[in-house]
Amino acid sequence: MNRYRHCLPFVGIDDFAFKKRESYGTIFIDLQTKTPLDLIPTRTQPEVTKWLKKHPEIKLISRDGSKTYAKAASNASPHMLQVGDRWHILHQLFDAVKKEIFAIVPERWTTILSDSLPTPKETLNHSFRKNERIREENEQKRWTRIQKVHSLKEQGYKITAIVNHLNISRGTVYADLKVKQKPNHKRSSPFDHFRPFIQSLIQKNQTVE
Repeated sequence: MNRYRHCLPFVGIDDFAFKKRESYGTIFIDLQTKTPLDLIPTRTQPEVTKWLKKHPEIKLISRDGSKTYAKAASNASPHMLQVGDRWHILHQLFDAVKKEIFAIVPERWTTILSDSLPTPKETLNHSFRKNERIREENEQKRWTRIQKVHSLKEQGYKITAIVNHLNISRGTVYADLKVKQKPNHKRSSPFDHFRPFIQSLIQKNQTVE
């Protein structure tokens, strides 16, 4: 397939499945006309780089979060601007908003008598514990995936086979293989030293003049 006949300043790239978990390709889209330009029967970095190098007139590409495509574009031209495609940006924004809402809003609303309302300190501690719990759950999910990647690699699985088996990107596989121990993403802040003092002020309903 080869339909490009003019200058291609703005191009979108994405992968697609000829047969899910077995065979994948890459599609190139003219972002101005929203029409396909070309297909290649692979989504490997060298082949994508090769295609992009044939079109030095490309000024911008829109892509997903794949590190493979990012590296392919960087190798093709350091002057090529890379931007995230609309779908993935909105999807990541939705996930971030949903996670934040779930961390703040209770799953069920119940009527609470004024006498049984939690103190500001209890509310603050509950929110903090819930955020920590969510963070720990996410850490455990990632660690479980990392262990699976290492296990499959030790069993002799190739990178492509691991990608297809776990349905993750090649970049994620390479990143996971570099991790040798359980990651710890506990966040620290320069304000942690003052946290007890701030919590005591909140409990006493005091403000700092």
